[in-house]
Amino acid sequence: MMSRRLFALAVVLMMAVGSVASAEPRFDGVTLRVATYGGNWRAIMERALGQRFAALGGRLEIVAGSPPANFAKLLASRGRPPFDIMDIADNQVPAFQDSDYLATLDPARLPALAQLRPGSFTGKLVSAWTSHGVICCHYEIYAALGLPVPSRYADLAVPALAGKVMIPDLNSGGGVVNIGAMAVVQGGSETDIQPGLDLIARMKGVRLWTQGDQVVLAFQSGDILAAVSNSGWCLNARKAGVPVRSAAPAIRPGVAGVENHGWLGVMKSTTQRDAAYWFLNACLSRITSWPMRLAAGRCRTICGRWRNSAVTRCCRR
Repeated sequence: MMSRRLFALAVVLMMAVGSVASAEPRFDGVTLRVATYGGNWRAIMERALGQRFAALGGRLEIVAGSPPANFAKLLASRGRPPFDIMDIADNQVPAFQDSDYLATLDPARLPALAQLRPGSFTGKLVSAWTSHGVICCHYEIYAALGLPVPSRYADLAVPALAGKVMIPDLNSGGGVVNIGAMAVVQGGSETDIQPGLDLIARMKGVRLWTQGDQVVLAFQSGDILAAVSNSGWCLNARKAGVPVRSAAPAIRPGVAGVENHGWLGVMKSTTQRDAAYWFLNACLSRITSWPMRLAAGRCRTICGRWRNSAVTRCCRR
């Protein structure tokens, strides 16, 4: 049964959302196309933002795909992108910043920028979320096998885990950053990734994920016992009933785990500039971002970064 306190919070949030919606401009007949991740994140975005945009007369159309996959669609479009806004990975930021694909954003139209951490706005891109890369494992089966909870990437390259480990594909949002981290741990660098590739080669029968919900499904089916993912997908596996625990792998002294950012950029070619600013502000607003990040296990890129207790609890165990 919902507690009085939780019920009161829900009422306040509904009143706040209603108040915001009544003060917002109308977008009757406007279709805003957003290139972002599929799967669970798509469902979350359609629920949190699509319904709100529809209440203003518009329609939110998700072009599902990882940032690399959507970048390929951008290149193939030859100057006519099939979307107005794009979710961009960390490793793509330098290329996009120097390209002519993105519009220069007016900070005066993004009031939430004052709440973001330094470096979260580049003029063309704004960081909308942050995730924490971890190693997630099925601790009951680990215990039965006599394996400790992994604290290093190398802990995944053991015979008992052959065919039971999943890591991000290069085409996923976390692929490049995690492979880079593995390379650094093994004595390489961001420009010398061979040591990281050598470590992956030692993970016999390793599986790859392109969308985070594949990690959850693989844990549920018993296909894997461990995965390199972000803490949010580990939390979602736990919510699904899988007894998982996670740990931030040691990268270098004083650094544990991988911080990954999701950036949003507006296509220079878009004819829906007002709707695009609405979307960016909605993504960054406390009212919208809180339930979105809670559902996905991601943090909002704000000063001091609020932390959901359930996410923190899952990461600690």
